[in-house]
Amino acid sequence: MNPMIGITTGNNSDGDYFLRRQYCTAILRAGGIPIMLPPVGRPHAALGICDGIMLSGGGDIAPSLCGIDEYDPMFLFEPSPERDEYELELTKLAYERDIPILGICRGIQVLNTALGGSLYFDIVGHRQRLSREQPSHKIGITKGTYLHRLIGADELEVNSFHHQAVKTVPPELNVCAASDDGMIEAVEAPNMRFCLGVQWHPEHMHTREADILFAALCAAADRK
Repeated sequence: MNPMIGITTGNNSDGDYFLRRQYCTAILRAGGIPIMLPPVGRPHAALGICDGIMLSGGGDIAPSLCGIDEYDPMFLFEPSPERDEYELELTKLAYERDIPILGICRGIQVLNTALGGSLYFDIVGHRQRLSREQPSHKIGITKGTYLHRLIGADELEVNSFHHQAVKTVPPELNVCAASDDGMIEAVEAPNMRFCLGVQWHPEHMHTREADILFAALCAAADRK
């Protein structure tokens, strides 16, 4: 049976749960079965049926949870206490159980926060006006990291749709990519069979490198 990949969902002001279809189609192309995980109930039940986890993009994590003491509330984007609580617990449990994790945009921030890292609240220059499938800047990939071996290149062109970013990483994670302005663009957990967080949105980029990320997640999650 193909690996079942749980994908976290957002929730809007009306209380509806939602997920961009590109996350699901990316998993399908990589040979996985996508399962939507709304932030209801306890995540340990979801992990009982999921072979891997994808932490999707979305609104900001509550500043109090990610080491931010002072901030301007006008820049707080789509906060959701229920989503924060669910995803942080989901991520901690998945890490403890060595269940493969891929975090995308908000997802890298959730991964970093769940393991004890901190975030920048609001940065400039990383929310592009180009369409989602087009890259807007380059990142440098650290040699010797899992991401470098996976992609097979020192640089990668990526898209960018975030205003928060990883500030400090916990001991469980290593930085494996950064932008020219020093912002952390990817982290990985070397002690897991697969645990990677990326700040860009590969699900919108129809490239070989994007496909590699989803294929690696599904391969690590395959229990056959």
